[in-house]
Amino acid sequence: MKLFNEINVDIYYLEYDTERAGSFEALEHLPKNKSIVLGLITSKFPELENIDELQKRVRKAAKFIASGSGETEDESMKRICVSPQCG
Repeated sequence: MKLFNEINVDIYYLEYDTERAGSFEALEHLPKNKSIVLGLITSKFPELENIDELQKRVRKAAKFIASGSGETEDESMKRICVSPQCG
């Protein structure tokens, strides 16, 4: 995937705060030497996110990263950060 393999950066900030942002499938292409910041927390609505749902979404992202990199989910978790959708 061009985004992850041809752009010379170490970390990507991606917005995933609503369903409109799409799925985590592209994360299968994240190389082992790069990390990701998942913008899972929204400022678009006044309600706070459910912590259990946030944890599930981070684990789901880790599964996609692990499946593409050959890492364990725990190893891929070390390359995931969480932020508001705008980084």
